Amino acid sequence: SLEEETNVRVAARVRPLLPREKAANCVSCVTVQQESRQMIVGTRRSFAFDLVFDVDSTQAEVYEGCVSSLLEGCMQGYNATILAYGQTGSGKTHTMGTGQACAMEPMPDEGITPQVIRNSFAHFEQHSEEVEWKASCCYLEIYNEEIRDLLQPNGPKHLIAVRERSDGVIQVAGIHAEACNSASQMIRCLNDGSVQRTTGATLMNEQSSRSHSIFTVILEQRSRNPAQARRTSAAGGGAEL
Repeated sequence: SLEEETNVRVAARVRPLLPREKAANCVSCVTVQQESRQMIVGTRRSFAFDLVFDVDSTQAEVYEGCVSSLLEGCMQGYNATILAYGQTGSGKTHTMGTGQACAMEPMPDEGITPQVIRNSFAHFEQHSEEVEWKASCCYLEIYNEEIRDLLQPNGPKHLIAVRERSDGVIQVAGIHAEACNSASQMIRCLNDGSVQRTTGATLMNEQSSRSHSIFTVILEQRSRNPAQARRTSAAGGGAEL
């Protein structure tokens, strides 16, 4: 939460065994202790986290535990980033919700990114009498040290570059930001960009995302009181490192 001393929190999620792992009689070697927020590998090695999620955790539980308060902070003027980290086949794309086409209507198993989109627009609709708002999104992929704009995959790549501004902020120049007037429009951008991602088969995952990606939601709201204005952004990305 915003009141905590650190700006970074780390959550760990254990994925269920895959069908082929069950067929090979594999068993999980990870035990989750919710009370102490620890994961025990085998019988001796324990690791502490800010949040832990066992194999039966739902997408909604992960969102409420990790993301809900961040989106509230964005609406108050704070930037936020959600980063999924883990080896190939660990469930990053599933947790972030960028692997399969998202339905226009909410689904119980959708990941973090579509939930951020829906809840952002729900907030604006709820406060439409108090604020004027704008929303846009960007979607980029980093593969073999090359940056690709997933919303304009056929655009010129030489125009995209990582730059540092005079105030020390790192930004990607040349990336297209698509303006969206509704959650369904932004979900469509997420779906269209996800289709363009580089994938390939691995021993762990037949349809593995072979790149890093960052989906950025840019939210701007202005109070109908002219003396106040606010611009916020939230970025969610999945990485295989």
